[in-house]
Amino acid sequence: MTNAALEFDWAFAGWPSAVRYGVIVAIPLALGIAIFFLSRTEMRLVSRRVAAPLLALRWTLASVLLALLLFDPREIEVERERIPGRISIAVDTSDSMRVCDPQRPLAEKLALAKKLQWTHDISGDREVDDWIAEAGSGAAPRFDDSPEGRGRKKRFDAIVKRMDDATRLALVERALLPDGAALIDRLKLAHAVEVVGWDQKLVALPTDPGPLAKSLDSARPYSTPTSAIPVALTDLKLPLARAGQSGEGKPKLLGMILFTDGRHNWGESPVKRAGGPIFPVVMAPKLPPPDISVTVTPVVKGEPREAASDRLLPTVTAEGTIRFGTREPTFRPGREVEVIVRAGDAKKLGAQSTKAARVVKLPSKPGETERAVGFVLFVQPEGWPRDWSATVRDLAPGKYAIELDIPDWADQLRGPTGPDGRATHLRSYFEVLPAEGEELLDLSANGPLLDELATATGGKVYAPEELDGLIERLKGETSVVEHRITTRLRRSWWLLGAILGLFALEWILRKRNGLA
Repeated sequence: MTNAALEFDWAFAGWPSAVRYGVIVAIPLALGIAIFFLSRTEMRLVSRRVAAPLLALRWTLASVLLALLLFDPREIEVERERIPGRISIAVDTSDSMRVCDPQRPLAEKLALAKKLQWTHDISGDREVDDWIAEAGSGAAPRFDDSPEGRGRKKRFDAIVKRMDDATRLALVERALLPDGAALIDRLKLAHAVEVVGWDQKLVALPTDPGPLAKSLDSARPYSTPTSAIPVALTDLKLPLARAGQSGEGKPKLLGMILFTDGRHNWGESPVKRAGGPIFPVVMAPKLPPPDISVTVTPVVKGEPREAASDRLLPTVTAEGTIRFGTREPTFRPGREVEVIVRAGDAKKLGAQSTKAARVVKLPSKPGETERAVGFVLFVQPEGWPRDWSATVRDLAPGKYAIELDIPDWADQLRGPTGPDGRATHLRSYFEVLPAEGEELLDLSANGPLLDELATATGGKVYAPEELDGLIERLKGETSVVEHRITTRLRRSWWLLGAILGLFALEWILRKRNGLA
């Protein structure tokens, strides 16, 4: 597409104002006076019919020359070229994206599974659509007790289990890669695509399927209570700042897709860093998942409470007669840590027996050594003849071990042989999380922040099952580059020819009528 226009500028731009305007007035005035007296002289020698055309030609020539001299007219041609732009895809890789969401509404769960191509190897689209319609009406799909009904239920349960076991990051991987929604490949048909991952630091990710899947490391959910939950911070400003960077030869940013749950817990609000249009894809449902650090142990009907709760204690002696440890593997700062010891009926302790435990702080960095940070005495709760408990307070963040100091049970509390050949103490482990670790405190979607980002930049918030609409919107966007071609009219050959033609015509008229 090309548009043309004329631009004008005053001559003698670098001159002092008084001199400049004096010259601009003086030149036309002098030229006008010269033409006036010349024409007045010629009218005495030739008829008015000859003098009038000569005067018109001279005024035309004077006007053209004055316009070229005083206004420097330029013809501007603007060519607009539509070229592919740049789409930035940013993936939140923080700990809150590595949890599962079995509480996601059933209709949403099934629709998302279909969108991510996670149903085709189990069931047909028509059957899945029927289940989505039933779930959307508020009723769970029903299956009759027949071979066909049992088969349908088996397929339904397989899809639901697949979604329940998938982390948020696993869903992002399916959205990006060809086996799923193929977001990267579909956007590459129209634009340049870059992918980054972030938590408290930013990492460029490959766009090729194999390396990208390996980089996302999406198959590791933090949902097992036997290991400490890692705590990471999330700085949403990082991908926004990178997306706004431009460089030579770098296509214009047309939009940024954020795959995130909206958690931001490091530094100022990211809205101030927002640049081009931002399209958050909310990977977390409105309801948060269950507390991932709590283990629920069912009590078998008729089983004593003590026997059922034995399974909550992590460390047991080789004979299986003594269990001890904490109820949970991780604790938030400020919480009391309760240590419990439970013994079998044959392992009774006398009233004068020592019943204590050492709390050992484990190394957090290479080269550090472990050190004892506490010594606590056990007391026996009323009504629990086989239990002893102790409470530890005010522990700093870090990993800890508990060693029982009960001389009467010394033989049973020996652990495996250490590197020095000596027997170690049997230990139970727990962790106190850092105070600033807010990443896993709230696992719901941070809708207000994502809405604010999208609104401030002219973008829109999408659910992951709405990816087709997002792709079509971005594929239709293009970057427009303008090329300006400037031609000064005083250097134009056709205008020079026109001026020479007017001079020639004036000369011919004068010669034909006997004028000098």
